[in-house]
Amino acid sequence: MLLTIDVGNSNLVAVVFDEHRNRVFDQRIVTQKQNVIAYYEEWLIRLLAQLSHLNAIEGVIFSSVVPSITDDIVSIIKDKTGLDPMIVSADIVKEFVIHLEERSHLGSDFIATSYGAMADYPLPAIVADLGSATKISVLNAKGEFEGGVIVPGVGISVEALVGFIKHLPEIELKVPEKVIGKNTILAMQSGLLYGVVASVEG
Repeated sequence: MLLTIDVGNSNLVAVVFDEHRNRVFDQRIVTQKQNVIAYYEEWLIRLLAQLSHLNAIEGVIFSSVVPSITDDIVSIIKDKTGLDPMIVSADIVKEFVIHLEERSHLGSDFIATSYGAMADYPLPAIVADLGSATKISVLNAKGEFEGGVIVPGVGISVEALVGFIKHLPEIELKVPEKVIGKNTILAMQSGLLYGVVASVEG
């Protein structure tokens, strides 16, 4: 069994794959940036208990875009699993041609989504990763990383709207049936969600 852990700015996602690359377990929790050790130790202990009915975890792949908590989480993984996780970075994919001014600046999120796209889709490809930020990667016909685009994602946009304009309500992220909203909530949902679609489609 392979455990993959992806730490984003808003959420941490853990996925377990079996020997046939089938996804057999997944879990999403809120990324905690304070009281890190206690929070993630408790989470990982509970996670491993939930996985006890499966075959043993034989490897861990770890990706993080939150440097301030990365080392602590890696340390906890080593301690609780006895495994040394593979940390996704440009250093471990030396064969991946990256056309950036600084190769080391390519984040693990861009690397992971690029490899996922190359495994499942024909090239060239444009890959959209919708998280706290919307990240768009461009892969050429040879599978080389040409560059990307980063814009505020849905989560950041919601926080900015509600935080800056105090009279706006908090809303459920739900795609409305029509682009033109007939009330404040529908108008916000439309702007946020259809806005993301428009930014990706160009």
